[in-house]
Amino acid sequence: MNWLLDNIANILVLSAVIALVYASIRSLINTRKSGLPSCGCGGNCANCALACMHGRQNMRKN
Repeated sequence: MNWLLDNIANILVLSAVIALVYASIRSLINTRKSGLPSCGCGGNCANCALACMHGRQNMRKN
């Protein structure tokens, strides 16, 4: 019990970090499943540095 009380701050911080990592990965998976670009261009692929990648993805869907 003393070990748990001595390390409660570390446990809480680790839990928060794990929750943030989980939320980030979950968000990436949902974005990928919905077919949206994950680079953050907002659908304006003409000004995106990864425009050629988006073009290839659109060609696969058609």
